[in-house]
Amino acid sequence: MEPILLYGVPAGSSMGLVAAFECLGQPYRLCRVDMLTEMKNDAYASINGRQETPVLIADEGRVLTET
Repeated sequence: MEPILLYGVPAGSSMGLVAAFECLGQPYRLCRVDMLTEMKNDAYASINGRQETPVLIADEGRVLTET
């Protein structure tokens, strides 16, 4: 099982997810997103059209953009 990929910023609900994954022992990879540059570019918009964090991508490719 691949770890869940979490795109987030080091604050707010992104870190709440990190805490939950740690408590549950759920494998995850954190990809930190720079709020001023990366969140507003086309590459990130292709992952999340709302250009917000957090974004979870499960091993089967399912994307969740709301926590």
